[in-house]
Amino acid sequence: MDKLKVLKDIYATRQECIGINATPINDLSRPLECWESKFGGLPYLSKEFPYPKNNKGEPLHLLAQINFMDMPRLDHFPLDGILQFYIDADDVYGMDLDGENSSGFKVIYIPYYTEDNFHYDKDYSNKSDLSFLKTPEYFPIDCEHKISFFRTFKPISCSNPDFSSCFAEYINQDELEPDFYELYSSLINDSNIHQIGGYPSFTQEGPSYLKERKDLILLLQIGHDQKISFGDAGIATFFIERKDLINLNFSNVLYYWDCY
Repeated sequence: MDKLKVLKDIYATRQECIGINATPINDLSRPLECWESKFGGLPYLSKEFPYPKNNKGEPLHLLAQINFMDMPRLDHFPLDGILQFYIDADDVYGMDLDGENSSGFKVIYIPYYTEDNFHYDKDYSNKSDLSFLKTPEYFPIDCEHKISFFRTFKPISCSNPDFSSCFAEYINQDELEPDFYELYSSLINDSNIHQIGGYPSFTQEGPSYLKERKDLILLLQIGHDQKISFGDAGIATFFIERKDLINLNFSNVLYYWDCY
């Protein structure tokens, strides 16, 4: 096998994306402000917006908050504002196992915020009133994390539905040639990658709708580490149609996670 050709073929599949570094709050010298980019913790809310709940009236929990002022520019994504991801604290982390949207998660975009004039709804006027939001038993993030961003390029993941078509010449009888797979695996280890945009990764085959819907963009992916894990070393992904992202319509986001 021509290793140089293989490397070029893998390199040719790269897509631009935004990588995410996550640092547990215990490793920081100061607490995070509620408007900062984060995994877990306390979300930014204005008095006009009630705390997000599921259809049983139970509070959802903040999974991630993206302040686009912190993030390098990426095509189709907002330049400013705050995007929040909330999920249910149940044993499936708010995902509908039938593959359809449910009230077990919400994605909310806040186009405007101020650092000196925010406050919670009167029922949550101080942090002690939010004690019901302490980390529950079923939640993939152990503690609040500060997140930072970096621009990068990532080749297609082996769990992507288009992987086989990209590397058809290295497949014999529906199986990857061992030498190719060994080389690819030595270069690409993306199961723990948190990212925005680019190719998603999965521990299994990924949701079936990715095969038909080529207009979907990876809105957020959360991988795993010592303090973050969906199930057994799982990966969570959120997808949005390109036109909805451009129009800042986050009402039709698709949410999926799988694990080993």
